[in-house]
Amino acid sequence: KFNGSVSTEIRIGKDHKPFMIDLCARVANPPGYLVMEHTKNLPKVVLMGAQGELVEPDFASKWGVEAIIYADAAEHGDPVTVEFPKDVEQFVKLRNHVVVNGVHQVMPGRLHYPQIGSVIGMGETLKEAEDMVREIADEVKGAVKIKVDSFRDAEEQLEKLKEYKIDVL
Repeated sequence: KFNGSVSTEIRIGKDHKPFMIDLCARVANPPGYLVMEHTKNLPKVVLMGAQGELVEPDFASKWGVEAIIYADAAEHGDPVTVEFPKDVEQFVKLRNHVVVNGVHQVMPGRLHYPQIGSVIGMGETLKEAEDMVREIADEVKGAVKIKVDSFRDAEEQLEKLKEYKIDVL
């Protein structure tokens, strides 16, 4: 009997029918960082879920978004220094994160991926959540890129869901 997190990847075929391509027993990443901050009662959801009881999540806001932080150096197995103000630390999520003498660094892992973390934002509208991410991303310094321009693509994909009778906007 399994009572942990499950992450799935599902595609929609040309016949408009969904099919699963990946089933993993882990927290999805993305949006794992966002889920951890956005779900106010996450410990209760996890604990009770592990005991077979459904607890509805209580979200901090209607919308949450996550933008990926990329660093070319990480792809080559090098540590990456990332700077940001203390007041946004809660919304800057780094993988393999260490702080040495007050300096935030992402240490190389076994697999060298350029994705080193995320910036998350929340709001009562999609625009508010996106604006929050953009504002925080502007404060993150280092040899990194944060893909906030992908929000337009995501909004287009959300619009396309209407073709499948799914309306989230």
